[in-house]
Amino acid sequence: MNGQPVRADDYRDNVRRMVEREFNLSYMTELPAGNRISAGRWFSAADLGQGALSVEEGIARNLAA
Repeated sequence: MNGQPVRADDYRDNVRRMVEREFNLSYMTELPAGNRISAGRWFSAADLGQGALSVEEGIARNLAA
């Protein structure tokens, strides 16, 4: 996250469990209808392979805590 590894030991218990769990990831070339970007930007083809990803706002809030 922001160029640093996400380590479970850096978080409190409930967020630690979230960090340790397996996530299903997918890729879309366009923002789905009904979704909105609340921070940052939609990534481009140039970002592929650079570790760019999008997360749900609540997860992002927990990881930033």
